[in-house]
Amino acid sequence: MVRPLVFCLVQNKHQANEWEQRNYEALGPLLPPSTSDRDWINEGFITELNRRDDHDHLPAWKRYLYYITPFLAAATLGAYWLYLILRVLFVLSAQRQYKAFFPMAWTFIAIEILVAVPMFLHLFWAMFIWKRRRRPQLRLVGDDVPTVDVLITCCNEDVDLLFDTIHATCEVDYPRDRFRVLVLDDGNSTKLRNAVSMLQDTYPNLFYRSRKKFPGVPHHFKAGNLNFGVQETKYLPGGQAHFLAALDADSKHHSFSICDGNLTCFK
Repeated sequence: MVRPLVFCLVQNKHQANEWEQRNYEALGPLLPPSTSDRDWINEGFITELNRRDDHDHLPAWKRYLYYITPFLAAATLGAYWLYLILRVLFVLSAQRQYKAFFPMAWTFIAIEILVAVPMFLHLFWAMFIWKRRRRPQLRLVGDDVPTVDVLITCCNEDVDLLFDTIHATCEVDYPRDRFRVLVLDDGNSTKLRNAVSMLQDTYPNLFYRSRKKFPGVPHHFKAGNLNFGVQETKYLPGGQAHFLAALDADSKHHSFSICDGNLTCFK
């Protein structure tokens, strides 16, 4: 009885692999061309600006102070344990002196230990941050760059706030024909729709989308809005982009966000 069962499992797995391969071959032409097989650095499309990507917001003295964090964490743990030990010794000494039992003192000690457990765990892991950060700051250059779809999720936020975010996103220093901006309005605001329509004359790569919500059907809030936006990119001119970037309504970013890869991007 075991052999036929094993044979069926192997056969079903083989059929599933065949179906997966057929689906990939059928959907392959619909997918955007891959960017992972290109040597972007040797082709001159990626340049290294600095050997550290945090040099502009982390001064050298803060970096060196960060390196002594494990020693500070160990000292903090030692001091706290010394304090607890002294607390216990003093309570025991008082009980011997007065020949009485102090239940409230032991209760306070137990509470202090329980409250300190999260701090102990945090400091314990902080003692192991020895590995240094070795990530250079890179930037895409030129016009032959991967395509990006920027999704801005919103729901009944102030239109002026959204207008600033949309305008800043459309003005990023990236080839205009290589990225698109989708405003995903979960509040179906007529005012926002009209504002985006006015901006589309200046930014042809700007799009407005709002999904339909049906009573009694879960819409999953922001996650559902993002999934809706991902699906909508398939129907835009040129299909889906190589990368997706997600922004909130109040996101603040600088002009090189896409070139530096500082947006929340996923392939």
